[in-house]
Amino acid sequence: MEGLADLVVLALSDHTLWMDVDLRRKIDWSVRTQQREEESNTEEIASNDVLNDDTGYIPLTHLLRHSSIFLQSSSSPSFIQHPETTYVKALRAHAVEFVDVRLAFYHENMQTGQGEANNWYHSSGQQTGYEIRRKYPAIIGGSNFSEYGKADWDRLTIYVENIPVQYRSLPGTLKLVKTLLAYAPSPSSLRPRIQNIIFPRHHRDQSTSLPVCKGFALVTLTFLQDVNYILRKCPWETLQAKADSKATENRSQVFEDVTRFGFRSTSKERWDALKADYLLYRQRLIEEINEAQGKEQVSRRQLETTSLPVPESSVHVSSSHDRNEKHSVKGKGKDVHIPAHAAAVEAPKIHANSLYPPGCLVFVRHLHPDTNKTTLRALFAHAWSRDAGASSSGKPTDGIDYLDFMKGMDSCHIRLSTPVHAQKFVAYFSAHPTRQTSGLDNSGVVSEASDATIAPELVFGKREEVYWEKVPEKVRRQAVDKALKLMDDGNGHAADPTSTNDGNSYGQKKRKR
Repeated sequence: MEGLADLVVLALSDHTLWMDVDLRRKIDWSVRTQQREEESNTEEIASNDVLNDDTGYIPLTHLLRHSSIFLQSSSSPSFIQHPETTYVKALRAHAVEFVDVRLAFYHENMQTGQGEANNWYHSSGQQTGYEIRRKYPAIIGGSNFSEYGKADWDRLTIYVENIPVQYRSLPGTLKLVKTLLAYAPSPSSLRPRIQNIIFPRHHRDQSTSLPVCKGFALVTLTFLQDVNYILRKCPWETLQAKADSKATENRSQVFEDVTRFGFRSTSKERWDALKADYLLYRQRLIEEINEAQGKEQVSRRQLETTSLPVPESSVHVSSSHDRNEKHSVKGKGKDVHIPAHAAAVEAPKIHANSLYPPGCLVFVRHLHPDTNKTTLRALFAHAWSRDAGASSSGKPTDGIDYLDFMKGMDSCHIRLSTPVHAQKFVAYFSAHPTRQTSGLDNSGVVSEASDATIAPELVFGKREEVYWEKVPEKVRRQAVDKALKLMDDGNGHAADPTSTNDGNSYGQKKRKR
């Protein structure tokens, strides 16, 4: 009951009326209408008339339906719509010092042009209704709140965040702040201590949607001493707030809740400064992300258009700390230079916690549409068939972990065992343009590079990530373990696992003494 009365008082506060132009006009219109009726009845017009006890009333139903306070409250799932009489009982029990309530009857004078204030009820078909008005005057203690501007209200506004979950609604936040102020020294005034509660919008919220509490709010108070009290008891530095919670006056449940959730407050001036810094940081972060994505797209285009004419030899990348330094790839008696970022992509790091083995995925195009997996495995094995280790092992296709091919397609994905296998695969078919003459051609015909020759492409970046997301986690884990097992060390910097320089290397049996 007390919470309903607090909502009505909040809807009629000075700051709420200062922001709600429509409601303020309704109240002013009601005052002017009643004033004209009094002047018509008494036929006395005086320029210095003071409003009597019958002025300033508005229908309670209009406030419940159109006030921003009740519109925001109704958006909360915990808010329950109550009949008009329930609000009247609550106001008479808990807000008699702030609000006047009376029962108004419809009369026939409104049809002759008098009693215009009853038009609200006549338009809705009501014969009776409750009317309310603010009881406290416009000027208290020399402060004319009707003349307050934005700077004046900002001085009385605080920003609070980490509101406990059970208070994350307009009625709940109102109850929380009111409970906190109950421990503060009460000012000698008949004006309500809370003026307004506003939930800041998110930048993605629609302008037509009602703001909801996301754990933070702007609270406007009436007295500066209450502002200082909240800032002192719930400071922005939560460590100080935890220390203050041990005081005797802070042993209530509400102070335990705000301490547990890290409830804190700061002035609106400081909040505006923090907000400006955040918006500047967000804009700078967006620009950096856009710049990085642009560079990634440029690098991807360069890598897609870079050919690697390396036939049968290994890829030797010289170490360098200079990003602009070019790396060399030896083959056929001459060095082919590729950019440093391309070499970095060709030597990805694999570790035990990798979600998938990076650098092991190749996309192949221009296959014969009538081919099959068996033929393709034999055809692709030529990338390692001339290695001594591969031929001695009798397993020239060990570099292919899985052939992701669907019959009738002219392209497929190949999961290679290690990044070195993937590099050799791309290097071989780039240096030896090959095309299939038939669906069962497992040798291929070497010809000039054209749209008909097999075109391998290393897949990396977002495309690689999206592909592996569709692979079951167990299969991804097995692929990572296999890649680490075939490499010399577990950090992705292994030498060529197909190399024949070491008797213990992959693809070569250990020589017996």
